[in-house]
Formats: sequence, C-alpha cells, structure tokens
Amino acid sequence: MSEMHYSVLILFVGALLAGCAIEPRRNYTPQPKDATLHLRSTGMPMSAGFSISSASTACEGFEFAGSVRDGGEGVLLPWIAALSNKLSGVPTVREAVVPADAPVQVKGFSSWQDQYSRGSCGPVTKLFTPTADSVYRVDFVWAGVRKCGLRIVDISRPDEPREVPGVPLICPRPPGL
Repeated sequence: MSEMHYSVLILFVGALLAGCAIEPRRNYTPQPKDATLHLRSTGMPMSAGFSISSASTACEGFEFAGSVRDGGEGVLLPWIAALSNKLSGVPTVREAVVPADAPVQVKGFSSWQDQYSRGSCGPVTKLFTPTADSVYRVDFVWAGVRKCGLRIVDISRPDEPREVPGVPLICPRPPGL
C-alpha cells in the first residue's frame, strides 16, 4: 500500500472513531404531562452544551440535547453583544421535554479553543425529579473562565421561581471532548 493510501486510511479511521465517540443526539418522544426544561448559559458570553439522561444508573445513557450561549447582555457593549449573537448561530435558550415524576440527569459542559486560549469547564451534572406539567430553567452558570456550575429553577409559576436543589453527580467528560 502506498504512503498516500495509508495516510487516507488513517484519516478515515480517525474520523470514523471520532464520530462514534460523541454522545447520541437526544431522541425523545413527548408524552402527556411531561416536564419542560429551558436550557441556558449565563454569566459569561460563552457556549455550553447540555446532555440529558433518564437512565436509572448515574452518569449513563446521556443524549446530547444541544448547545446554547449566553448572549453577553450586561457583560459586553450592546452593539458587540448584538453582533456576536447574530454571527454565532447558537441560540440563547433551548427547550427539552423530559418524563415527569421520574429521575432525570442533566449535564452541562463547555470547551473552547481560539487563537489565544483553549480550555473547558465541566461537566457539571445534577439529578432531580421533575413534576408533571412543570417548567424548569436549567442554567449552566459561569463563575469565571474555568469555574462553572448548574442551577435548576422551577419557573412553573413565573412570579414565584423556586430553586430546585438536585443531587450533584460526578460524571466523566462527554466522549470526544
């Protein structure tokens, strides 16, 4: 086999393995009485990814729900925040539906690389049991460049938001990051 064929084969196998290493995309069929999660990133104009699991075993069965970003309002100059939001293509809120009255694991994580820096934060994972027809805001909270957390707030009654403690879990980083 020529050196060029060998190089192409190595690239193909590497791409195939990298594709297998990523969590599967969330594929959940909504049911009556399900709870709704509003996934957000807050505290720093950066993106965060979320994965969700209904598995009975901690830190298993995660499916990627999508990425969101903090819009930068209040941190960046208004015109810079507006331009950044327009160019990024990443939404500031993503909605996910989860089964009610059953434990759900939510995992948030972020990684970045640009010409000046690279790093990651998370994963941060919490286990909680949503109630039927409830709405929860799940925030990936930035507390510095490499400090982050997860906050779950029941917003079913918007005039009376209530933080949900959840059980912190220590889960491994998502594959491929």
